[in-house]
Amino acid sequence: VTGRMRNLSNPGDIIADLNERVNGIAYNDSNYNTTEWEAEKAYLDDVYLYMDEAKKVYEWIELIQNGCNWGFRYEDLERITLRRDDPSRSISATITAIDIRNSDMPVLRNAELYASSCKVKYAKNHRTGRYQYTENTDYKSDVINEHHIEKVQQYESILTSRTDAEEKALRVMQDVSVVRPIVTLRVDAKTYPTPRIYDMVSATVSLLTQGDIIPSLWTYLLGDTIVALGDADGVIGEVYDETFTEAYSYDDNVREYFGTLTGQVIGIQWLPDSNEIELRLRSR
Repeated sequence: VTGRMRNLSNPGDIIADLNERVNGIAYNDSNYNTTEWEAEKAYLDDVYLYMDEAKKVYEWIELIQNGCNWGFRYEDLERITLRRDDPSRSISATITAIDIRNSDMPVLRNAELYASSCKVKYAKNHRTGRYQYTENTDYKSDVINEHHIEKVQQYESILTSRTDAEEKALRVMQDVSVVRPIVTLRVDAKTYPTPRIYDMVSATVSLLTQGDIIPSLWTYLLGDTIVALGDADGVIGEVYDETFTEAYSYDDNVREYFGTLTGQVIGIQWLPDSNEIELRLRSR
């Protein structure tokens, strides 16, 4: 067996090296958002990359993304950058109930994402094909008490140390030990003009009342005119052609009110015909 060793261990450095050697893309300010790249890669622990087969560059990058201590996005748009899946980011936008244009706003939960414990494999021996592994069980009792089913998530990493693997396992469990709400919001593009995946957003999320019961007090907005109504005569919310935004007062007796949700942007769809954006948020 022959090969070539390269003295690189940071995932960001490995990706930049791959881009330069294979694609001829030099690491500089013209090709990369170097400010964000350097800031984000500083959180990524050492890895190894054993390239024992032919793959496309994006496939190697995907392997690195999945194998690190942090999940991250690799973005190749105007300038290349990476962005970690970090729920501790500062809030990028605050969306109030009157900003939300879709009246149908179900709060969903993906029960497939929860886990009672997490195993992370690391330091693979490529001669024997065996890994070392660590398991985080910090939340196991609470999760099993709630869901009554033991469910283990397992990750193959390219991390080199037990400490880094333990960090990854803990980070995973801090996220998936609970089933987190997911909502889809539609807002005017001017409300949130530069959304990005992994932004953190604060949104006041409310749901349509089921059946014919409606609240006795709401706010109706048309253009720049706000009218407070005290009976059931009139349109509820902010009118945009055939859509409207609910702006009910909080009242447990007449409607279901979710409250303020701090969510991570996991999906963005631009709607140019109505100058809106549709955001998919997952509570974090």
